[in-house]
Amino acid sequence: SMIGRCTNKKHKNFSTYGGRGISVCEEWAASYEAFLRDVGPRPSRAHSIDRIDTNGNYEPGNVRWATPQQQARNRRSSSKCGIAGIVERGGRFYAQIGHELGKHIYLGTFGNIFDAACARKSAELTYWASSEEHAAKRTPNP
Repeated sequence: SMIGRCTNKKHKNFSTYGGRGISVCEEWAASYEAFLRDVGPRPSRAHSIDRIDTNGNYEPGNVRWATPQQQARNRRSSSKCGIAGIVERGGRFYAQIGHELGKHIYLGTFGNIFDAACARKSAELTYWASSEEHAAKRTPNP
């Protein structure tokens, strides 16, 4: 649960939530009704709570109901260069993008981070915009 990840040191994911300083706003921690008022009901079983700013807290304005695809795109970057989907090895930058769950598309190898980031951004607009439009047609408005 959202509260458990942030407050229970024995929770399996505490280190990546509460252990990093992520918290749940006091009003939501005390009242499910307050959470429901601010976020609205879960649109479908496919949706789960997602923090828009992955370094921010669970609080009004920083959470949404998101599909697994949306959440996969909103992860903290594990890339040492600091840009999701780009890895630097030996002075070369490799770019990729996740298109569907579990599928990645290799975008190329680049001599500098700027070119790799441009390729990544272009791919986001190509692959993710169309899937977002498709998901929006299938997802009822809360």
